[in-house]
Amino acid sequence: MIMRRTSDQVKLLVFGLLRTVSALATTEHKIFPYAAQAVAGHGGSNMGVTLPEITLRLARRSDVPGIQRCNLATLPENYNQQFYSNHLRQWPELVLVAESSEPLKREDQPIYSPFPSSGPESNVVAYVIGKIEEVTEMSPDQPDYSTKHRAPPAFRTEKLGHVTSLAVLDGFRRRGLAQALMQQLHHHMESCYDVKSVGLHVRVSNAPAARLYNSFGYVVAEVIPAYYQDGEDAYLMKKWLEPQRDSPQPHHHMSLFGSLRRSRPWESGPRELRLPRLVERPRCPEQQQQQQPQNGSASPEIMTEAS
Repeated sequence: MIMRRTSDQVKLLVFGLLRTVSALATTEHKIFPYAAQAVAGHGGSNMGVTLPEITLRLARRSDVPGIQRCNLATLPENYNQQFYSNHLRQWPELVLVAESSEPLKREDQPIYSPFPSSGPESNVVAYVIGKIEEVTEMSPDQPDYSTKHRAPPAFRTEKLGHVTSLAVLDGFRRRGLAQALMQQLHHHMESCYDVKSVGLHVRVSNAPAARLYNSFGYVVAEVIPAYYQDGEDAYLMKKWLEPQRDSPQPHHHMSLFGSLRRSRPWESGPRELRLPRLVERPRCPEQQQQQQPQNGSASPEIMTEAS
């Protein structure tokens, strides 16, 4: 009787130790995923850790849920999926995403996707959406109205670029993703639509974002009262694009079925602006902590809420 009880106690002890070891291994994998990969692939050395890559590319229909998730996580101004789909249909060259090669976590997977045939959902960590507006104004070269027979006033139509929305997930900020997205967007606006200037709106209270856009060459052109739904004012910031020396002039050509097709500057433009392309690899968790602001200030990449 005593021997059987001792044997049962030994079994319970071994079982408890096995559960503890399993729990520790699971916790270590969750907390230190990069370290776990290094140990598995390099015999315990932390050299050669494989980090997820971030690719900059044109958006696809299957990216709409990922873009919306990124928007909901970063901006107070949110939109339904039809809003993003309309931009993709009207200005497909002006919707860009930064995609991480790390697959989505199970809790981030959508319960329902409106594009079930488009393949698995991409892990969008940053995006920018632009559009083109046409403004009709009176031409500065007006005829002389002092004569008896006055000529009708002359008008001209100008294309203006507009940054609808720009956002970067919190864990991927301060790595130049916003700058890369904006530079690519400017290139597409100028090459595909012959745009000379670009505008965007920023909340007056969002000083970090205003400073960031100022570093991209944007200046405050106007203050629009009560622009946002909560009544806050907005800065209208504008940037005048500089002609690109190495970029070909915008041109359009007819497709096989007679529809007008725009140029594809991401294929034939400067090599550093071709898509898709790999951008900076994410840092290890220890490096990310070193890059966090020390004064607790908000990241400047809390971006544009759009119109």
